[in-house]
Amino acid sequence: MNRKYTTQISALLMSATLTAASCPPPAYVKAADQDLRGKIGKYAYEMWNQNYAGEVEFTPEKDGTLKLKASGIENILLTKGTEFESRIKYKLFGKITASYDIDFSFSDLETGNAQFSIYGWAESPTTEYYIVEGWRNWRPPGSVKEAETVEIDGALYDIYVTYRNTMGGIQGTTGYPTYWSVRRENRIDSASGNISGTVTVSEHFKVWEKYGFNPDSTLYNTTIAAEAYRCSPFSVTINGCEILTEYSEKEITKTQPAETVVTDPEPEITEPEDTAAPEITDVPETEPAETEPAVPEKKPAVTDPAAPEENPAVTDPDKPGPPLAEPEIIPGDADGNGSINCADLIAMKKELLYSDSKHDITPFDLNKDKKINIVDFILLKNAIMSDGR
Repeated sequence: MNRKYTTQISALLMSATLTAASCPPPAYVKAADQDLRGKIGKYAYEMWNQNYAGEVEFTPEKDGTLKLKASGIENILLTKGTEFESRIKYKLFGKITASYDIDFSFSDLETGNAQFSIYGWAESPTTEYYIVEGWRNWRPPGSVKEAETVEIDGALYDIYVTYRNTMGGIQGTTGYPTYWSVRRENRIDSASGNISGTVTVSEHFKVWEKYGFNPDSTLYNTTIAAEAYRCSPFSVTINGCEILTEYSEKEITKTQPAETVVTDPEPEITEPEDTAAPEITDVPETEPAETEPAVPEKKPAVTDPAAPEENPAVTDPDKPGPPLAEPEIIPGDADGNGSINCADLIAMKKELLYSDSKHDITPFDLNKDKKINIVDFILLKNAIMSDGR
């Protein structure tokens, strides 16, 4: 737990026989405090001892068991649970449960107090919450009128809402609400023993919503917590801790809207300077099904009867004839079928958009400037619309 907030444990755990004036004032966690944190498997833990007071033995075992022995302390806290990394709205996790198994032993002095809870924080806005399963000598949260009593997991819980005006919270905010569900049947009935059980945390969230618990809050953590105030000696062992959510952070993240992927746009067709090109709106993406327009007949060449023939007839059968003439290239005839039509227009468009211009561009170079651009496209389009004329 990132415990950079004002310590309020003394106020929460003070004995009913103590007056407010005799309680130690809240203070920020500071260098003088003993604050040990770590992680075992998927669960985070924290052991906090105010002012480094008394003698403390703390042992986190490899199997996840946490053992704490203390004497001469003021306030001490031991937690183990889940710190949510993605900061997701708690409703998206679906059903949330917390299971615990705790051994305890503490002094039964009237001036000492202890409690065992499901404890955590939510953000945006900053909110603290307790589901108290058992306590010794003082019933939290004190002389506050309960909002209502509800039944959850077969047990009755009294609902409370308190507000802290002092500086505190996981983000060091000034003032934040604390929501409480305090089990009517106290599960600690002696100075030593064991308590275990499972709490449906999400059901408590639903009840608290009626009293201002923000449904859009993002869940920061859910932990099993053992707290003690001036209990000496005090020992606690968290044998088992399991925080389960119906949907994992990974599953929830996958269902969130994906970020818009920005792809490279198609190459921009630049126009020659001082050339205004009309907007092209009727270029078909595929060749239309209708028949191609007829190719106009070519006018016969007019020859001069007096002029000698360029290629006189070859009379010697053993002598090879003149070389054959290169086939005529019709400007704009991209597919080489002897006519220009919509198929050539499509080929021209693809040439403009995707070609590296390393092959013969003669069929596309209608204005014969040895390059192809939007001007050639417009010329071809006009030629098709005027039936090739």
